[in-house]
Amino acid sequence: MKNGFTCSAFDLCHAGHILMLEECKKHCRKLTVGLHTDPTIDRPDKNKPIETVYQRYLRLKSNVFIDEIIPYETEEDLYVILKSGDYHIRFLGEDYITKTDFTGSELDIEIHYCKRFGYSSSGLRQKIQEAKKK
Repeated sequence: MKNGFTCSAFDLCHAGHILMLEECKKHCRKLTVGLHTDPTIDRPDKNKPIETVYQRYLRLKSNVFIDEIIPYETEEDLYVILKSGDYHIRFLGEDYITKTDFTGSELDIEIHYCKRFGYSSSGLRQKIQEAKKK
């Protein structure tokens, strides 16, 4: 069976993350997760994580679908991980279906697009802000 890889900041881990990880694990023997320490390092338009890397790592470590966690800082680090790892399948969100220029797109790794489950960390941030106003 295949070795799989997916990555995210996994900030404010929610049901959508769990459902996505479950979907990933159904398609591979071993699931490695890249934990993006801070997406704003390379892409200032992204949200800076609220939780520390340690908090996010601990949460991921307890997830039954994950076999290995590799923290990384930059897109260059991600590329090195993808290129040097023995990955047969990579899991991306459906929002990548129309994208052709993403980190590692030219590597010979099968892509599986995971469906969206209607949850997002950005949406959760917004709900928290709204709740604070009440």
